[in-house]
Amino acid sequence: MENEFVPFEIAIALKELGFNEPCFAYYTNIDGKTYLSFKINYEQVYSIGSYIETENSGLVPISVRNQDYYIPTAPLYQQAFKWFREKYKLFSSFHCPEYDIDTYEYRIYKINNSEITSKEFDTYEEAELECLIKLIELCKKKL
Repeated sequence: MENEFVPFEIAIALKELGFNEPCFAYYTNIDGKTYLSFKINYEQVYSIGSYIETENSGLVPISVRNQDYYIPTAPLYQQAFKWFREKYKLFSSFHCPEYDIDTYEYRIYKINNSEITSKEFDTYEEAELECLIKLIELCKKKL
């Protein structure tokens, strides 16, 4: 199930772009190791700096050995793509090119249906990850 969530580095980049949507999981980075954690009672988790904000408990500081650490939420891939559609009006599609059924291609479009970029990969999962990386890059450059 962990492969349904975007990787830690992508979660950090999304946070830097303003992603603050409810998620059922979050990352912790303790002593250089990254862990994916799930809310036991499935409260919606939001990330705000070194705190977790939940609907029921307000702000909760997270600390280990008296040091606060950064807790980004861990969105699902589908949440990340939906967020790019809603916030930046960037749409993504994935398919096999007509001429090669052994590869997968992503395409990114602006709201006016003009294609920005596309690229082919060996697996669907690679295409999804690289598409997110490209979306982040485009948003950082402000298109």
